Amino acid sequence: LAVATGMVVVDPLLTTFSVDNVSGRQSKPDVAYDSTNDQFLYVYEDVFSGTDTDIYRTTRSATDDSLASGSYIEGGDEEWIRPEAANLNHADSCLVVAKRTNGTTGLSEIVGRILNMSTDTIGPELVIGEGDAAWGNFRPDVGGNQTTASSGVFMVVWERRFSATQALPRARTVQANGTLGSTLFFANGTDRLAAEVRISESTGNPSTVNTWNVAYRLEDLLTDRDEITVAQFNAAGAITSGPSAVRTGAVGDRLREIDVSEGLDLLGLTDATYLVTYDNYSTGPELKPLVVCRADNFVAERLLSTLEHTSPTPDSANIRLGTTADDFLVAYLENTGSGNYRALLTALDLTENTFLAISERRTVLGAAAAPSQGACAIASRQTGGLGSRWSGGAWTVADAGGDLDIKGARHFASNAYAPAFQYCTGNVNSTGDRGFIALYGDRSTTGTKSLVATSLPPNSFGYFINGTGADTVSNPGGSAGDLCVAGGTIGRYANAVMSSGPGGTLTLSVDPQSLATDSGPTAAMSGQIWNFQAWHRDSSGGSSTSNFTNAVTILFQ
Repeated sequence: LAVATGMVVVDPLLTTFSVDNVSGRQSKPDVAYDSTNDQFLYVYEDVFSGTDTDIYRTTRSATDDSLASGSYIEGGDEEWIRPEAANLNHADSCLVVAKRTNGTTGLSEIVGRILNMSTDTIGPELVIGEGDAAWGNFRPDVGGNQTTASSGVFMVVWERRFSATQALPRARTVQANGTLGSTLFFANGTDRLAAEVRISESTGNPSTVNTWNVAYRLEDLLTDRDEITVAQFNAAGAITSGPSAVRTGAVGDRLREIDVSEGLDLLGLTDATYLVTYDNYSTGPELKPLVVCRADNFVAERLLSTLEHTSPTPDSANIRLGTTADDFLVAYLENTGSGNYRALLTALDLTENTFLAISERRTVLGAAAAPSQGACAIASRQTGGLGSRWSGGAWTVADAGGDLDIKGARHFASNAYAPAFQYCTGNVNSTGDRGFIALYGDRSTTGTKSLVATSLPPNSFGYFINGTGADTVSNPGGSAGDLCVAGGTIGRYANAVMSSGPGGTLTLSVDPQSLATDSGPTAAMSGQIWNFQAWHRDSSGGSSTSNFTNAVTILFQ
């Protein structure tokens, strides 16, 4: 560090630990964060019998993962399932919601209890979505609020199903003392099935965003099309935009596994930017689509598999979205073959208003159980009102004895801002992975940038190239990879040939006032697009060859 020039990229900071490994089946976790006590709350199902699923919680320090307390949110003989949790910063409290089958009436209800994180006490049971013979209530989710103002409330959303041809989203505010607001009917209609209603973990930064984002799947039975619909609510629980469709599938397509992030106030835009994700069950392996939205408007759709430079196979599932103070986080489960899964996390930055650039790629959190046992839940310290890049995650694992346990992770998105988004899909190298490139810095024509190529064969020689055009040329000069940089000239940093070392990484500081070309250095100009890629030596079947990473593109300003 003492002699380093330019930016230094630090490996992701990650700690994993056991949240609950007692005998039995613990699954379907969610996580929330309280800033006053600097603690993460983990909630999850605990199966007591075939007809009795309870909700358990543990509270752990956000700095050393030590156990603070644990108890049942619900430990009686009723069936509580699919817990979700969020934090209300001003009250140092978390609301845990779940779907309950009423043991007396048999009706389906949305219920919750408030945990005071400072006193470690659990409030009385709240019936948020009442049961009725005319409808059932399913799949609740809850959003909190980062504000320190006493006016802050929770917002609960869920699906209310009236019949096989009508299901509609519902919402309701909950105050810190358990007082319930009116049930909100923010979408109506017949021959329409609304499901998987999701809400952002909080309203975002109270001084700049202060809005909940809601997304859900809407199946139109008359057209046989699924829509991804979004709406926004202010911090008092009043709808401010939507509901509006931001993605419509083809006839017969089934869009599932919905999630939505908090909004981030980035790049000086009028409206905060947020992400929505889904899985198209009617197509092949999951490409991990990310829909960029502002207010109730579609902005763009980006495929995380392309940005990560990975194959869509093996399949991934149960994507969950989160934010830090300035990054989007994407956690998901990936099939590693033979039905085995692992949990991964990727961090992204917004650039050029509509593009997403990966700043941290595919951090492996650990082995995971099948998607049917829940997603890899994620909440950042930002969601509890503490501006930070730290986040906590929780997912289900299957132990050697066949039990299901809950694992946790404490993660820091340590890499610098990535102003250049990834494009192009090349070929696998001898590591079994595809080489990956990222650029760190800013979009100025003056500040030094850092190019980093990873997932390369260890101890292989390589160098970076650049150009002002983009193309895909397969196997240039007999290479096993694809050339993605084009233009009138392709500049080669051949005077900076280096070894990838035991970690399979190349790093280069780049001065935009001295970019390589075949006729000598040139300066980047505002408004110009430049693309960068890395070439490296490799071997295939015992024969020497070469390969390329994917590429990044930056619009200088």
